[in-house]
Amino acid sequence: ERIEILCSENRHEEALQEVHGAIRRLPGNASPIAVASLNLRMGEILVSLSRWSESLDVLERATRQYTEVGRSNHAAAAALLHAWVLGQQWTRRPDDAALRDVYLSALLQHCERWPEDSAGLQAMEWLLQLTRELDPQFAAELLMERISAAESSAGRSKRTKLLIQLGELLTSRQVFATETRATFTRQELTAEFLRLQKPSDAAAQDQLDAWGARLALLQAELSAGSESPQEFWNDLRGQFPQIQKSLTGADISDQQRLHLLNLLALANTASDNRELESARSTFVNDFADTPFEGACRLAPFLAIRNEPRTGDFPIALTIEELIVLRVGRATGFDELLEMLQLAAKTARTTRNLQLRRQLLHQILATAKTRVQLGRAVQMLADHLPAESNASDDLREFWSSVRQETVQGSDLWLECTLQLAVGKSATGEADSALRSLAVTSVLYPHWGSPERLRRVNSLLQTLQQHSDSR
Repeated sequence: ERIEILCSENRHEEALQEVHGAIRRLPGNASPIAVASLNLRMGEILVSLSRWSESLDVLERATRQYTEVGRSNHAAAAALLHAWVLGQQWTRRPDDAALRDVYLSALLQHCERWPEDSAGLQAMEWLLQLTRELDPQFAAELLMERISAAESSAGRSKRTKLLIQLGELLTSRQVFATETRATFTRQELTAEFLRLQKPSDAAAQDQLDAWGARLALLQAELSAGSESPQEFWNDLRGQFPQIQKSLTGADISDQQRLHLLNLLALANTASDNRELESARSTFVNDFADTPFEGACRLAPFLAIRNEPRTGDFPIALTIEELIVLRVGRATGFDELLEMLQLAAKTARTTRNLQLRRQLLHQILATAKTRVQLGRAVQMLADHLPAESNASDDLREFWSSVRQETVQGSDLWLECTLQLAVGKSATGEADSALRSLAVTSVLYPHWGSPERLRRVNSLLQTLQQHSDSR
C-alpha cells in the first residue's frame, strides 16, 4: 500500500526502495506469484524513472516467473511492457538498426506466444505500425493471417475491419521492400485479398466497407498504370442494387460512398445514358457544399494515358462540373493549383479547354509571390504533355509569366523552354530553334542540369526535323 501511495505522489525513487525492501523481507518459502508481482511492480517503477536497461532485466525476470507458475495473462502483461521499453529505446535511437530488430523480434515472439490475449493483440498493433513502413509486404502477410483467424474466432465485423486495413495497406505504397520477411509476393497478397473479400456473403454495411477496400486497391493499381479489370465493374454493378436497398436511410458519408460506387460502375459498363446521367447528377448533388472534395474522390479513376479508356469521359465531365462549382467561390492559391492540375487532366479526355483557361487566369491574378508562380509553372511543366503547349491558353500563360519575371531567372528560362515546346508542337520548328539558340548563348547552363537536358533533347528533335525537310 505504501508503494502505491509513493507512486501516486511521483516519489518513484522512494517507491523503488520500498520494493527492494519488500523483496528482501520475503521468506524463503514465499509465493512465487508474490515474487513475480513485486518484480513487475519494480519494472513499472523503473520505466517511470526512464531507467530502461534496468527495467528490461527486471521485466524479463517477471515474465519468466509468471510463466513458471502458469499465470499466462500476467506473463503477457510483463512481456508487453518489456517490448514497449524496447520500442521507447528505439524511438530515441531510430537509426539503430540492431535495436530496431531486437524490438521487432520481441513483438513477433509476443504475438506467437499470446495471439488471443489482449496484450498479444496490442503487440500485434505495434508490430503492424512498425512493419507498415519498414516491411509493408510482411505487414500485409500478418494482417492476412489475422483475417484467416478471424473467420473462426471472431464476428464478421472484426473480419471486415481487418480486410479494410489490408486493402489500405496494399494501396499505401507503390514500391514494396526488396528485402522482406514475408513469404508471399505482393501479387500473391493482392490475389489472396481479393479471394478473402467476398462481398456477396456479407451484410450490406460490410459489403459497402469491403467494396471500398477493393476500390482503394484498384485505385493504387490504376495510379501505377494498370488497366481496370472489367469483371470488377461488372461484379460491382451486379451487387449494387442489393447494397443500395439494404442501406436505405444511411448517413451522408455512406451515401457518398454508395453513390461513388454506383457512378464508377455505371461509367465503366455499358449503361443506359439516362441512368448514368442520373448517377452523375446524384454524385454532384452529394458534394454541392464541398465540390472539390467530390472531384478529388473521382480523380484517381481517370486514365493517366493519352488514350482515354471506358468510363473516362463521364468521370472527367463530372469532375469538371464539380470544379466549376468550386471556382465560383473564394479559393486560395493552393486549392486553385490543385484544381488546375485536375482540369489539365480532364481536358485530355473532354477536350474542353475553357475551364483550364479560366483557372490559368485566376492563377495569374491570385499569385502574390514568385514562389507561387514558380509552383504553378513547375506543376504544368511536370503534368502536361508537350502537345498541350500548342494551345492558346498555355502559350498566353507562359508569355505572361515570362514578361513578369527577371530575364535569366529560373522562371524566365522555364517559360522560354515551354514556349519553344509549344512552337515545336505547332510546326514552328525554325522559330523554336532560333529562340533556344539565342537563349543558349546567353545562358548556356539553362539554370539547372535537368532543364539543360530537356533543352538538348528538344534541340535534337528540332534539328532532326529540320534535316529531314
